[in-house]
Amino acid sequence: MIGAEQLVNSETCERRRRWSLKYPGLRISLMRALYIALNAGLLADDPEKAAESKFIEIASNPGLD
Repeated sequence: MIGAEQLVNSETCERRRRWSLKYPGLRISLMRALYIALNAGLLADDPEKAAESKFIEIASNPGLD
């Protein structure tokens, strides 16, 4: 299934779409990492530990921008 980011890239420029498919993002923004960690915390039995673990995982791989 195509995601929103892929759809935007394919509508904007064919070269950009191909580049984004060939080279995955190396780092993610701090806000994106926080939202992912928050989501993990909301879905877990131990929210604080789950959010902390997820944020540490994201920060180490692929890394923060």
